[in-house]
Amino acid sequence: MKKIYKIGIFCGIIGVLLFACVKINGALQKPQVTEADTNQTTKRVYTVKKFNKIKFSSYRPNTIVTLGNKYQVTIKAKRGGNAQKIKTKVKDEQLTIYDKPEKHFNDGYYEVTVTVPSKNALKKVSGYLRGGCALLEKLDIPVINLKSNIAYLALDHISSQNVKLKIKHQVLDVLDSNLQNCSINIGKGNMTFDDSKIKTKVFIAKGGMLINDCTFSGNSSFTLNKGVFSMTGAPKISYDLRVDPKHKIETDTKDYHHRLSIFAANKPIVKVTSKNANIEFYK
Repeated sequence: MKKIYKIGIFCGIIGVLLFACVKINGALQKPQVTEADTNQTTKRVYTVKKFNKIKFSSYRPNTIVTLGNKYQVTIKAKRGGNAQKIKTKVKDEQLTIYDKPEKHFNDGYYEVTVTVPSKNALKKVSGYLRGGCALLEKLDIPVINLKSNIAYLALDHISSQNVKLKIKHQVLDVLDSNLQNCSINIGKGNMTFDDSKIKTKVFIAKGGMLINDCTFSGNSSFTLNKGVFSMTGAPKISYDLRVDPKHKIETDTKDYHHRLSIFAANKPIVKVTSKNANIEFYK
């Protein structure tokens, strides 16, 4: 069951990466640039000097930051996209990925892949993404500070000690990760934590929260104004779960109204407030 569940989430991430139409434009420094134009697809590969920070100021591209063999940026543009609309530069050991805002963004498909040669190569990932998506995977990144308008975000096999994410209107998925001192604010959109170790504070104005087979390294809280909170594989720790009297807390054995408290000595406490929907709590 868990395997099917993870395959479903992974397919969802791939689906967003393939179909979130955002654009690309590449320019960097002089080092080792290759370019190929085949079947209306433009591909540019830059081998860049060493960097330990990444900053986004992007409106179009779907970006993947992952482990590779070298410090490298690969940019693809297709479906009518112009690769030179996505810019990159390295200065003071920071790689910046950026493009300029325009009235219309749906002028093609854009993809940026950034690789670093070590899982500990990055100290910080920060910045703003208007659209497209960003997938961070297989890396230890001490600081992550990202803002998104309608960009989909995903963290897969990421370890971080300080995470701050603010999303206006999109989905956020966290898989097989270790996130500490994590603050997440979502205006409208659903969120998933799967098979992760977390210490977090989450606020969702409109959207649901799914937690599956996670452990908690410290006290955590979840506040949902309008959306279902669902936890499966709940660990044996302390809980303070609250819903509006019109709704209920569903568990393996019975339903509760208004509040459910569970105490476990010397264990973290997870506080959940769901103001306009049910809480689903299953061990």
